[in-house]
Amino acid sequence: MFSDSHFVILSYYKRTVNWMKKIFASALLAILAFTVVIPACKKYEEGPGISLRTKKERLANVWKYESVTASDGLEHTDEFEARVITIKNDFTYSTSDQEQTVIEGMWQFGEKKKSIILSNHSGIVDEWLILRLTEKEFWVIDEGEYGPTAEYHLVPN
Repeated sequence: MFSDSHFVILSYYKRTVNWMKKIFASALLAILAFTVVIPACKKYEEGPGISLRTKKERLANVWKYESVTASDGLEHTDEFEARVITIKNDFTYSTSDQEQTVIEGMWQFGEKKKSIILSNHSGIVDEWLILRLTEKEFWVIDEGEYGPTAEYHLVPN
C-alpha cells in the first residue's frame, strides 16, 4: 500500500515540521524576552528608554534652568533665570550668573548613575537625583540633607 518513498517523504515532512516548531518557539521566546528586557533598561524615572549617546555625553553641556519648583510646590524659576551650569566631560563643572562664575568644582555620577554629585571647591556637596537625561532635557531633584528641596528642569543654553 505505501512504498518506501512515502515513508521517506513522511519522515522528511515530520522533521521539517519539528524544525519549524523549534524556530517559531525560539522566535516567540526572543520577542517575549525583548519586550520584558527593553522597558527594564530605562534608568531614569522620566526616560529616555534607550539612547545611543552615553550618559556622560548627554550630561556634558551648558544648561540653563527652564523651571525650578521647591518641594513645597512654589515656583522659583525667576531666581534662576540668569544662572547656567556648565558640565564638562573632564568631570568639572561651573555655575555662572550673568557671566560671572559663582561656583566651580568637580562632578561624578552617584550609585548606578542614577544621580550626579556636585562637589565645589569650598567643600559643599550636592546630590541631584536624575529624573530625565537627554540631549535636550536634564531634569533632577536636589537631594538636600533633610530630603528633596527642589526639582530643576534644565535645557541647553
